[in-house]
Amino acid sequence: MAKAGGTKAGKTLKDDRMEELGRKLDEQLSARDDTTGPDPTDTMAAGFAMRAISEILVALAVCTIGGYYLDRWLGTTPWMMIILMPLGQAAGIWNVMRMSRSKTADAIMGSKGPVPPSVTDDDED
Repeated sequence: MAKAGGTKAGKTLKDDRMEELGRKLDEQLSARDDTTGPDPTDTMAAGFAMRAISEILVALAVCTIGGYYLDRWLGTTPWMMIILMPLGQAAGIWNVMRMSRSKTADAIMGSKGPVPPSVTDDDED
């Protein structure tokens, strides 16, 4: 009959429990080491989105401020600013479209691969 703290083939129950705990800790640590942390693609995508937003806002701000000062210089108070604001917005969108065709965008969003063939319309009305 073994005692509560007695020996069991030369080991105590406490030693068995400590070995079991050590084994479980090793398993948990090895499982944690397998994960590398946050996906770097997520960080790159967030940076890409911030850059796209700033491209649009900066282009709009530059054209709006330029239009304001051009209006003050020419004396055409709202008109140059009104004309240049949509041009700034268009320039910002153009920059974002160029940026989306870059190699960085392909790395973040993944390559699109081959374009599937178009489907012909077979509806005859």
